[in-house]
Formats: sequence, C-alpha cells, structure tokens
Amino acid sequence: MLNAICVMLLLCRCASLAVYYFEPYTEAAFIKAVSFIFGRSANSVIAAVFNVKDTQMWLYFEDMLHRFIFIFLPMLFFSKFYLKRNFEETFVVEGKMIHPSITVYALLTLAAYTMANAVLVVGSFLAPEAIFAAGEVYESAMSGYDMVVYFVSACVFVPFIEEYIYRGVIFGSLRKFGFAFAALASALIFSFSHTGFPTMAYAFVNGFFYAFIFERTGNIKTAVFLHALNNTVNFVIDDVLPAFFGDGTLNVIYNAELVVLMVLALPGIYFLFFKKYKKKEQTDEVFSEQGEEIAEKKVKNAGVLELAAFFMVVYAALGIARTVMGI
Repeated sequence: MLNAICVMLLLCRCASLAVYYFEPYTEAAFIKAVSFIFGRSANSVIAAVFNVKDTQMWLYFEDMLHRFIFIFLPMLFFSKFYLKRNFEETFVVEGKMIHPSITVYALLTLAAYTMANAVLVVGSFLAPEAIFAAGEVYESAMSGYDMVVYFVSACVFVPFIEEYIYRGVIFGSLRKFGFAFAALASALIFSFSHTGFPTMAYAFVNGFFYAFIFERTGNIKTAVFLHALNNTVNFVIDDVLPAFFGDGTLNVIYNAELVVLMVLALPGIYFLFFKKYKKKEQTDEVFSEQGEEIAEKKVKNAGVLELAAFFMVVYAALGIARTVMGI
C-alpha cells in the first residue's frame, strides 16, 4: 500500500518536472497554434505571452494549475480505482470540529516553530551551506493583484488539496497499519513536498498533528481549517505586513505574535489531547477487520518498509532537485 502511494507520488512529481523540462517546446507549439488560429504574427503572440508570464500572478496561477492537474487529479483517480475509496470516504466532513480551533493552532505553531528552529540550529553547525541554500527564496514585491491570487492559492486552494492527499488519501489508507505508522509516514511524505530543511521540519510537525486531529475528530474539517489559518497567518506576516511597516515595527509585531501564541497554546493542550470528540460511526469502517488482516499480511513482508523508504528518499531527492533548479 505504502509502496503504491509512493510510486504514485513519484509519478506525479516526475510528470510535473517533465512539464517544466518540455515547457519551451509546448510554449512554441502554443504560440504557433494561436498565431495560426487568430491570424496574428508570431512576434505579437510572443510579446503577449511573455507579458503575462513575467507576472507573479501568473506564476501563482500556474502553480495552482500544476497542483490540480499533476497532483490532485491523479491522486483522486488513484484513490477511487486503486484504493477503492470514494471522495466522500477520503475527505470526511461530517462531524464536529475542534473548538476553539485557534488555541490548537497556537499549540501546533509553537511546536512546529520549535522543531524548525532546532533543525536550523543543528544544521547551521553541521552543514550551514546546505541549510541556508535550501531555504533561500527569491521573490520581488507583490502587487495587489499578485497578493489576491497568492492568497487564493496558498490559503484556500493548497490547504484543501494537500489535506485531501496527505491526510485523506495517504493517512486514511495507511491507518490500518496503525495510527503511529500512518501519521508518521503521511507527515514525512508531506514534509518532502516542501523546500528548505527548516520548512520541511515545520511541515512534518504540522502534518503529524493534522493526522492526529483527523484521528480524534473523525473528520478532516479541523485539519483543513488549521492548515488554511497557518498559511494565512504566514502570508500576512511574510508578505502583507512588510509592505506597510519597517523592521522595527515588524519585530514588535513578531514578538507580540509569540506572546499571543504562548497564551493561547495553554488551553490548546486540553482541547487537543484531553477533550473527547464524538466520531461518526462510518469513519471507523475504513479501518475494517478485513483491512487489518490485509495489513498484517503485508507487514510480514520484510522488504515492504525498506522499499517504501527507498521511494521516499527518491521523492525527497526530487523535491531537493526542484529547490536547486528553482522550480
């Protein structure tokens, strides 16, 4: 099961990278087609294409398009036809969310920050060039339209897509092997989809706890909300506020954010770990006795985890290659 998931993700990643590799050829074909259909000169079409492609708004839109075509749709069909799980079984929305979710967000954010900073500190001693190079991001100032498209992409589209794939499909299908294995495996694969080692550590912690929340509540709503809230806060702090405030004011805001997170995190411990949540009975049907028997047979195969680990390493290598190539 895990091997099949890793192979599917590898194919999605390879297809996405292949599109970037063949982009000059597809772009040339597109220009010829538009020029022929609309009777425009090739130079005028090229000028129009590059005017659009040079905007950050287009890059964010292109990213959404790639995620939808090369990640979401393949995983949707993979889940339906290979895993035999419909969308409703994978993206479970019936049931209650954790309230107040903001307290759990504060707790998870502090935990994720701690892990990311630990990786950053340790990595700065062991391999500083690799740590800082992997985390470099080059962005120019965004216009208002760029910010709107980026917000829709990062704060609305991405949380839905990623929670469906990593918690709904991957964690849900691996759950019959046990919660710990499913949560760790899905969080690890989730972290590989990010670039920069501190960011990967941050994503791993969040991914694990999103799976834990899915397990406790029996639905994916809280995980989607927390994911969207996390991306929205990061968007505001990293992209919106610097456009209006100087470094001194930003430092005050960052410190105030940390204090607020620490205060809210205390009740978050109760709501996340101790409060009981009633799960929909159908949720447990995913982890049926038949599924447990299949899992036991597969676990007996000594090479399963080793092979899955190999696929994970290759998937991670492709992610690092994407960072180095700047795509």
